[in-house]
Amino acid sequence: MTQIFGPAQAGGVQKATHAFVIGVGDYPYAKPEMGKEEKLRGVRDLPSAADSAKLMCDWLIANKDKLAAPLGSIEVLISDVPGGATRYAPREPALLQPIDRADGTTIPAAGLAWLNRINQDPGCTALFYACGHGANHGASPVLFHSDLNLHMLGGAWAHLNVGSMALAFRQMPDLAAGFFFLDACGEFVPGMPSRVSDNYFIQPEDPNETDRDKVWLFAAASPGVKAYPGANINAVGPVVPETQFDDVPPRDTESPDVGLVKFGRFTQTLLKGLNGAVARWAGEWCVDNMALGAAALKTLHRIYFPSWNDRPFEPTDVLTINDRVTIIRHPSVALPVLVLTDPANLTDKVDLKISLTNGGEQPWVKSRPKREATPWPTHVDGDINALFYALAIDDAGNCHPRFFIADQPHFDHRVPIK
Repeated sequence: MTQIFGPAQAGGVQKATHAFVIGVGDYPYAKPEMGKEEKLRGVRDLPSAADSAKLMCDWLIANKDKLAAPLGSIEVLISDVPGGATRYAPREPALLQPIDRADGTTIPAAGLAWLNRINQDPGCTALFYACGHGANHGASPVLFHSDLNLHMLGGAWAHLNVGSMALAFRQMPDLAAGFFFLDACGEFVPGMPSRVSDNYFIQPEDPNETDRDKVWLFAAASPGVKAYPGANINAVGPVVPETQFDDVPPRDTESPDVGLVKFGRFTQTLLKGLNGAVARWAGEWCVDNMALGAAALKTLHRIYFPSWNDRPFEPTDVLTINDRVTIIRHPSVALPVLVLTDPANLTDKVDLKISLTNGGEQPWVKSRPKREATPWPTHVDGDINALFYALAIDDAGNCHPRFFIADQPHFDHRVPIK
């Protein structure tokens, strides 16, 4: 089975979002004494990639009516290691049924099915998500699939060239927009041939004047950099937990932990933003491509998941959309506010508060529990009709305010100390 959501569930919606989700968690031929290439016989399995794909499917279905283009279909392929069903319990019942693996046969077939749905729905939106081992082949990010190191038509370096696929989607005249998210390493793999076949179902033609920058390819790692999984102690349910700055941050470790579920760090940070952490008010609460870029994701990663600063996190925009295109809308949001003082070296010399007045009197909307030398990450409910104040109160009781409107995140809100 590859389609877990289709016209029957979508109600025949037109100009919909048609999604293709791939998770590659096992590489059976890239093991000792196996496969064609000696250099590919030590590739570790990546169960978090399979779980990340399940998580993304759950998220899409849970938000099917919030997407700017309502969800119309999901095509999914997941290659998992044995016992994967006991690791993460997805919300969507279809994910509990056997899902086709992501290999050299299924990827082109499922890709063509996805492409056909897009072509039959002019004005629709394409959404691609993949997680697994990857690399940069030349200037193009690729995803290795489960046939890696199997001697077959595509050769030992079996992969899907996500970069060339995204370029091809730029040339589709009836496509409204394309969002391509790749949670995979961007490293350059020694020994990978400069010319190697990929498992494609669409290839770009020569550039021409009808091409449009309407496809966003957002990758977890810039060229030469790796991507990593991260454990989330709250991930016992089917969706990314809505932890706020003031809550205990997720705990992460690279060692096996009973009860801890791992997903891609990029995936978890991406979903944090999509869930509203980078929303802005534009007549409604919207998350769009310009708000959810590499700089915003690095900020979310640093302050929502501080224990992950042990490893590089370098998301990169491989292809960009020139226009501002809404991905998802929310009826309400909790917006992050990062408060510090100006000058910054006085942050631990004052009490920090969020208030609806500028005089320092209670009640406060938020109050920092103790003084610290680091910026204060907190959040407020999005409200364009309220005037909020970040307050710095010194030992003499002097109150130093700076106002803000909660119509978007405020990642660098500096309160001047005179």
